[in-house]
Amino acid sequence: MSIVLENKFEWEDYAQSFHSIMPAVMVQLNQFIANELYGDIIDYGCGAGKLIPYLNENASVTSYTGIDFSKEMIELANSVGNCHSNLTTQFVHSDIMLTALPASDCAVSVNSFYSWPKPNDIIDKIYQDLKPGGVFILATLLKSIDMVKLLEEAEPEFINHDYWQTFKSHNLKIMDNPGINLVTITELCDLLERFDFNILSVDASFYDGGVGLVKVRK
Repeated sequence: MSIVLENKFEWEDYAQSFHSIMPAVMVQLNQFIANELYGDIIDYGCGAGKLIPYLNENASVTSYTGIDFSKEMIELANSVGNCHSNLTTQFVHSDIMLTALPASDCAVSVNSFYSWPKPNDIIDKIYQDLKPGGVFILATLLKSIDMVKLLEEAEPEFINHDYWQTFKSHNLKIMDNPGINLVTITELCDLLERFDFNILSVDASFYDGGVGLVKVRK
């Protein structure tokens, strides 16, 4: 879901570069999450569908539904889904809060939380959408993230890529935006526990300590 940013940051303009660049830290995070999921999955703020190739290799996953506010992100995610026949996929271009979604075994959100204008409302909706006993994995940027360092580490691999400079520029703009919702891992756990989620595991080591992941059960 897109936040209404003061500087009118264009999520559509970010889509193609985000789709095209996959640094090692992003691969590691998506691989880890995909291995933790099962059954019918809803991805809240799915972006360009970066989880899909890894979910396609997980035999315990039945179906995948991705929802995102960005039309271009959804179009890219759909193209990724069409390339992975082991997985039943569907995509929804809509506001999360305005969309009725089917009950799911697992919910996931990867680096979308920081842009949610009303995170409490969305967490509550995810809780309601989950089946009893369902699992939710939330991964998001932390206050400790060093985006400049991460981009410097990735640059040798992607410096000659057509979309690298665009990708780099947009990620720096995200960090500079006054509307970004960065949290500590403790704050993230506290938020989820307020909605009666039971915490199963916590990991704040992704992206060199800049991304936190919390796995919870309804």
